[in-house]
Amino acid sequence: MDLRTLGRDDRDLLRALRLRALADAPWAFSSTLAREAAFTDADWDARLARPGASTFVAVGRGGAPVGLVTGVPDPEQPRAADLVGMWVDPAARRSGVGDSLVARLMVWAREGGVDVMRLCVTEGNKAAERLYARNGFVRTGCSEVIGSSGLVEIGMECVIGSSPPRSAPRP
Repeated sequence: MDLRTLGRDDRDLLRALRLRALADAPWAFSSTLAREAAFTDADWDARLARPGASTFVAVGRGGAPVGLVTGVPDPEQPRAADLVGMWVDPAARRSGVGDSLVARLMVWAREGGVDVMRLCVTEGNKAAERLYARNGFVRTGCSEVIGSSGLVEIGMECVIGSSPPRSAPRP
């Protein structure tokens, strides 16, 4: 498996992966497939052009993308960033792809001077919560109901430097 950073020319790949993620796990994101399927090219380009943000894609042995994650700096807290849009293809789960993506994002955070990486995980998504806990994230005690869906997001964070960087497993 290889990890690569998406660039401004990767709109179609980002769109395809994000729509696959929303179709696979609609309860895991604070958006919907219908909403994002209606995005224009300019909307996808804007995601790739967010100041300071970076999206990483895991590419499997056959060359197919099998996961993605994005890091977004907090414009109001310069030493904080958010892990968003984490997804691993069902066929690649439990193979180290998720750990590798999180580990790569943590390197990005350290290199960018981030002290605290935050995320939200849907309550009941135990596999994702275990993944994040393995990588140094702890619950913050904060939670929020997502729109009218009734789903609850649980806040987690990792203080960068509070745990040594993980060596990402290689599937």
